[in-house]
Amino acid sequence: MDAGKLDTRVGVYRLNQTTDGYGGFSDSPTLLTTLWANVTYLSGEMKTENGSRKQAQKIKLIFRDLALVSPNNYFEYYLQFSGGAYKYRIVNMFESTPDFYTTIEAITFS
Repeated sequence: MDAGKLDTRVGVYRLNQTTDGYGGFSDSPTLLTTLWANVTYLSGEMKTENGSRKQAQKIKLIFRDLALVSPNNYFEYYLQFSGGAYKYRIVNMFESTPDFYTTIEAITFS
């Protein structure tokens, strides 16, 4: 993988729960890191849920950073492109140790 192919800026966020003072919780996103990735769109199928249709995009990202490689549960993270409207939930992650590349598969969520 060429370093020049890592051409898309991606923000990695995590939702944190804090008490709202009234006995409930509120979710607030925290930016963990930003990284450069090569993004490939795998599918864009239409799904029907509860009588409404929406498009579910599946993407594959390849990046060269060990920021997400940790014993923590990386499925709590979500991704968002700089200036993009969609949020992507991580569904699969594969680390390639010899090349120090990480491959992520993610799908959109609302």
